[in-house]
Amino acid sequence: MSTVTCPFCLRPMGGKDRSSEHIIPRWVHKLPGIVASYRLPANSGRSWMVWDHTFVRSQQGDSVAHLPAMRPAIRKPLHAHNLTIPVCRACNNGWMSQLEDSARPHLIPLIEGQTDELTAAASTDVMRWAAKTAVAFQQTDPPGATMLSAQLRDLVHGRLPRWVSVAIARCDDPGEAIMIHAPMAVKLSNPVGESDTIVGGRTIISVGEVALFVRQYDRPREFLEDQFAVYPEPDPPPPWRRVMAGQATTLCPNPISYDTSIAMVRPKPNGPPVFW
Repeated sequence: MSTVTCPFCLRPMGGKDRSSEHIIPRWVHKLPGIVASYRLPANSGRSWMVWDHTFVRSQQGDSVAHLPAMRPAIRKPLHAHNLTIPVCRACNNGWMSQLEDSARPHLIPLIEGQTDELTAAASTDVMRWAAKTAVAFQQTDPPGATMLSAQLRDLVHGRLPRWVSVAIARCDDPGEAIMIHAPMAVKLSNPVGESDTIVGGRTIISVGEVALFVRQYDRPREFLEDQFAVYPEPDPPPPWRRVMAGQATTLCPNPISYDTSIAMVRPKPNGPPVFW
């Protein structure tokens, strides 16, 4: 029988060591402004879609996106905000609980649309919360999970995950749950013919009136700038605003739409490459 491991600390878990973690925490479901929107009738539910490994080939300035067919992820009769994953009790009751306690006071005003400001003091907690939530959502469809073990270690030990960035925006439909993830690979070539493939993923999580866009790659900016004079992660276009650790962020007043969220994760087959 195969051993089940915790998706965060990667240690074996079973029996009393195993617990369930809500991807979107239960305290969100209790917020007065959104509780009615997330309640579904009996025997109803939603499914969600993922894309396998968008591949963008870049040669001499020309890029081609190879996009496989969309496939359904594991289907369950659950609202997206009621999804759970198995995690070990040590993670669930330890660093994950502490992160929820730290991020919750900063997230509630954003979720309920009471503020457009993310303070400098709140930025790191919100970035870590977004990365944690992205990892959890990826685990609903393990073949598409893209976070590296080194990035998971950073989360477990209270650090911002390396080579991960977060952007924030208002959501135009607070009653809709938007959770999207797509793995990706980008092949880059430099002027002397050397090439390399960057692997990563994009995850969008919408909660109430705020949306978070988590981008993750498998190596640092400095390496790519040195080798290829390019890095596939400029600031995303408005209305997204990139969150920087230790810096305040003012959200753009224009909200992000569902269709725009989809386009951010999955570029058009004949369109320009999306490097944010």
